[in-house]
Amino acid sequence: AELLRLLSNLKSEVSDISGSHPDQAQSIAGFTAVSAHEATRDARNPELVELSLKGLSSSVTGFEESHPQLVQVVNRICTTLSNLGI
Repeated sequence: AELLRLLSNLKSEVSDISGSHPDQAQSIAGFTAVSAHEATRDARNPELVELSLKGLSSSVTGFEESHPQLVQVVNRICTTLSNLGI
């Protein structure tokens, strides 16, 4: 439930930047989809999960000052997945 709430928050944050930063918004959305897919697969590959989460974290680099909520949500998603043992 927590992960779904965070993904909903992320969708809202990405929507906010999509007009001014369409390429970055697309990268964030793409890495989010890949991360969620890899994290929820029956046969998880820890290396792919780690790579997708690193890509997701990297995709928000540069938004720390202009969109701190976006970065915070991405960090919370990564932490939540980690805490779940994913």
